[in-house]
Amino acid sequence: MEPSYRNPQDLAEGLHDRHPAARKALWKLLREPVARLMRDLVARNKLDHDPDIFAVHALHAIETSLRSRAAGSLAGVTWEAFRAAQLVQVARSSVLPHGAGRADGASPSLPALPESPGYQSQTFFRPYSKIGGQFFGGDWYVGRRLPDGSLWVLLADVTGHGYFAYLLASALPSVWQHCWAAHPGAPPQPAELLAVMHELLTDSLPDGIYLEATLVRLAPGGEVTVVAAGGTRLLHRSDDGPELVKLRGAWLGLRAPTAGEQYTLRMGDGDELVLATDGVFDQLDGEGGHDAVRAEWREGGSVFDVVCVLLERSLARSAQMDDITLVTLERQGGPAILKFPGREG
Repeated sequence: MEPSYRNPQDLAEGLHDRHPAARKALWKLLREPVARLMRDLVARNKLDHDPDIFAVHALHAIETSLRSRAAGSLAGVTWEAFRAAQLVQVARSSVLPHGAGRADGASPSLPALPESPGYQSQTFFRPYSKIGGQFFGGDWYVGRRLPDGSLWVLLADVTGHGYFAYLLASALPSVWQHCWAAHPGAPPQPAELLAVMHELLTDSLPDGIYLEATLVRLAPGGEVTVVAAGGTRLLHRSDDGPELVKLRGAWLGLRAPTAGEQYTLRMGDGDELVLATDGVFDQLDGEGGHDAVRAEWREGGSVFDVVCVLLERSLARSAQMDDITLVTLERQGGPAILKFPGREG
């Protein structure tokens, strides 16, 4: 089936310009082979899922990735090579997944946060849905350290969970790079960076699917700026113990955040900031939520450790509800990472 565009570069330019014909051409080229890959995945693993929905999410992820890369990078690429590259990427997602955990509870393949002299980070990701020997989820986190010494951390959650959300989350690394490429000069405000992400994701995600995100900029002096897309709950531990901070913004893909929605706080030496997706708080609510965190916390202790203990307690007596992701940032050092409980296959 011959595409209506002259070459892949022209197609990518059409996707950048949001031409309806560009998506139609992309899907005409890839829908059937992507659907075959998803049908094989479902049959091979005896899944009770609709492979056509998997295919739709995979196609949206391909479109998002293409919109976040320069069209000129496809100069001279043939249709055959372009088609093969996209299919290899989709096939790889079910074999060597990004952002998935092993069935034995070992650490997943999410990226490590960059080192920072002012902040020590601890992370944990426990995805929700299992396919074969892997667990898949739609949570994702990433960090970036700028020359001015600031540390930027993004925690993102594709609405929904499991392999559907994972397919869309697999495009987020290229989206993150695109956002920074859009600001080659002075660092942007956090709300401006998320606005670029919103603009790229608008009309690129499947109907009814959005991105919930928390972006944090941590300055060397302890000044912290947070912008929320969707519902965000933070735990900020200072000398007075862990306090719950609730923020609200619109999901990315629905509305861009504004500078007026940014929240600021200051972290002193030893303070801890815990970012978590809603799967963490859904699980903690059954243990008493923030009140339980405060009751378990001991002066000088780590909130990260307390949350892990409470999650272990919850998971021992009730099923996991959603993807679980924790990102903890402690100003100037912190305790050793607590070993998180493994999971049975």
